[in-house]
Amino acid sequence: MRFAERQKHAPAISLRLTPLFVLFLAASGGILFDHVLDAQPIALLTAFAGCLTIGTLALCTRRIRAATILVLLTVALLFAIRHHFQWNLFPANHIALRTIQPQGQATRLQAVVLQAPRTLPESDTDVLQTIPSDVRSTMLVRAIRANSSDDWMDVSGTVRVTIEGVPDQVRAGDGVQLTGVLRRIAPALNPGQMDFQKFYRQDRILCHLLVSHVQNVQVTQRRWGGFFALMDRARNHFNRILHRHLDPQQATVAAAIILGQRESVDRSIIDQFMETGTLHVLAISGLHVGIVSGIFLLAATRKIIPFHSGTLAVVALVMAYALLTGSRSPVLRASILVAIVCSSWLTRLRAHSFNSLSAAALVILFHNPCDLFSPGAQLSFIAVGTLSAVAPFLFLGPPIDPLDRLIWKTRPLPVRMMRTFIYGVVRMLLASAAVWLTTLPIVAANFHIVSPLAIPLNLIIWLPVTVIMLAGGLTILLGLVLPPLAALPAVFCHWGVTALLSLTDDWHHLSGSHFWVAGPPAWWQISFYGLGFGILCTQRKSAANVLSRLGFVATMIIPFAHGIYQHAVPRHEVQCTFVAVGHGSAVIVQLPAGQTLLYDSGRLGFPKPAVDAVSHVLWHRRIRHLDAVIVSHADADHYNAIPEIAERFSMGIVYAPPHVLKDDSPGVALLRSEMTRHGIPLKEIVAGSKLKIGGDVSASVLHPVRTELDGPDNINSVVLSVEYQGQRIILPGDLENPATTALTQAYPGHYQILMAPHHGSLSSSPDEILRWTTPQSVIISASEKDDADQIVARYQSTGATALHLARSGAVVVRFRNDAYRIETFLPVAEGKSPTFDTKNDHSQSAKNFTQVE
Repeated sequence: MRFAERQKHAPAISLRLTPLFVLFLAASGGILFDHVLDAQPIALLTAFAGCLTIGTLALCTRRIRAATILVLLTVALLFAIRHHFQWNLFPANHIALRTIQPQGQATRLQAVVLQAPRTLPESDTDVLQTIPSDVRSTMLVRAIRANSSDDWMDVSGTVRVTIEGVPDQVRAGDGVQLTGVLRRIAPALNPGQMDFQKFYRQDRILCHLLVSHVQNVQVTQRRWGGFFALMDRARNHFNRILHRHLDPQQATVAAAIILGQRESVDRSIIDQFMETGTLHVLAISGLHVGIVSGIFLLAATRKIIPFHSGTLAVVALVMAYALLTGSRSPVLRASILVAIVCSSWLTRLRAHSFNSLSAAALVILFHNPCDLFSPGAQLSFIAVGTLSAVAPFLFLGPPIDPLDRLIWKTRPLPVRMMRTFIYGVVRMLLASAAVWLTTLPIVAANFHIVSPLAIPLNLIIWLPVTVIMLAGGLTILLGLVLPPLAALPAVFCHWGVTALLSLTDDWHHLSGSHFWVAGPPAWWQISFYGLGFGILCTQRKSAANVLSRLGFVATMIIPFAHGIYQHAVPRHEVQCTFVAVGHGSAVIVQLPAGQTLLYDSGRLGFPKPAVDAVSHVLWHRRIRHLDAVIVSHADADHYNAIPEIAERFSMGIVYAPPHVLKDDSPGVALLRSEMTRHGIPLKEIVAGSKLKIGGDVSASVLHPVRTELDGPDNINSVVLSVEYQGQRIILPGDLENPATTALTQAYPGHYQILMAPHHGSLSSSPDEILRWTTPQSVIISASEKDDADQIVARYQSTGATALHLARSGAVVVRFRNDAYRIETFLPVAEGKSPTFDTKNDHSQSAKNFTQVE
């Protein structure tokens, strides 16, 4: 039978043959219902009991249709209740609700270690990093008692701990006493940015403890702990074996691939895998479980080992591997599918692929309903579902018709081998392309990257990943029983890691290997997958199928022609966005004619968080081109994010004061070289310069003068004044005396909006610039510090509204019709930090910006 004939006979998905898929849809609906409406638990429990009772009666009276509907409602309510308990309900003595101390005050915590300390990668030796950080580690603990105001109280809850250093003697299950600064995990501060508060809340983690030294971690009791503590100890012991026989970098990559310990992998390597579309290699997934189980299943089917006992051993092996690697959703899904396949072989019953996948989904969602919203879990199930759906279309092997098979056997063996190989490669390429296409919307929306070269690369890396899994596993096994012999497989593991890193690095540098995009909106993703599912569920020749296919094609074209690559729609207003980057500065100015101006972009310390914050705001606004970038002065916390932003967005021109163009410091030299590499011109900007914008908008430079003032870079900061319809905003960089005095004497004052100079530092003559500008609102671009309250009070002493970006999140100022409006990303109450609420969470949608009166 030819390929076209097989395609005609490919069956559509029948809901009658996949009852578990219907239950999965009901469970997902229940989770969505509670997630959106936040129903009361009493109402959910009452409705569940009612549906269960009435459904049982309907089933006993053989009212099948009514019983079916009530069963689906019961399942939906069951999963809604499970989601409500996972997401919303916390005990009254939870540590996040009882013991949060004032800013900077230490907390003593007695806890049990759930996950032993894992070393975090050292910071890159990057000239753009202003503050080098020491080696750090992270672990999870279960809180037991906490000290608040010299009183110990019983508490509960899981706490994420970050330690400056690595406490070597701490093991999972141990009782410890920790001293550090306890904080609630902060929500996202900018639109489109990843919300770590929601991310950790999915696992019921609400707090973070920062321990400044390993001496503040004391083991108070040695315990064996439970089963999961033993698994964590085994995982760490296996990791030490790999580090004993491999180079540090090779060992961290091998541990990530084999054991799922990705925390120690260098950030540059993670970025390299992400940009080549192979990040799933570093996250235990179906690929890893397939390699682990594939060899044993092949041996069992070839009768190399006893079939029944070998198949059962494979089930036990993959389940043990899932527990060893932390039981994450992708590996748990793959393990359940392997167990179902093996059970079908043993019982000689056919397992429907979508039924099996739905069974795995129901188990995972009951374990943690929040996985429904996890991109990792979504990608895992969509990839396997895609392979199941396209499998009938990709069967390109030898013919199955008897006459065709006879003709096939008469051909020479080399011809058959070559054609079989070609068929296999083509089939895998088509399957890889299908998975890449169906997962593209989620990848683009969450990671903002498109990697077309991932289609062939994901086939090529199978070999080195298989070598790493087998050789690394053998290294661990021999390291346990015969340590001297472990060095031999470690050599092959080293070669596999080296080949894998070389492949991803080479492909990463190829032209067109990846593109940064804004990503499609949520409504488009729902349409895409809804229409795709409609195609699978309808008959091949039906009108509904034809309409679904046409809608599917239209849905594919729209976002790439309009949604993803469309520039922000011009409006009759000036919109100025102060991005929350920590201690640093980044201001995005959008103009009525469609131009976009970026004033500074950087932060103190590692620049990557500032890069991500600015990028997500730009992607959220569908902006892909920056017409001009202004560097205020030569301090790295004002420019160290610009080189990487230039990798993600196109730039028209970069303006900088004279001292930046002449500065020989490594960071500024790197900035200039990166702009040259991207073909972005650099132009000097001094007092009197005006940007050509057009319309009613004027952007004027008030400082520095061409004859620079003697002193630090701060006094020669670019001071930019933007005016629209009588409303003015001033961006002063890190301006300080004597430049402040000179500026106030040279230009008339009064500005509606002032960005506090030098991040609100009280040493930057705030009183003088406040008297000169007489602002109605002051924006403070800084991280949360001990003196934040004092800074806010100082700027509010003149009657202005002071907004601290570490507390309000991104601030948007809209100038329109002789008036302006200020919006904050997070709710603000009297200048205080947002408090954690178990019922309300801060959305990343621009619709939820709150207006400051």
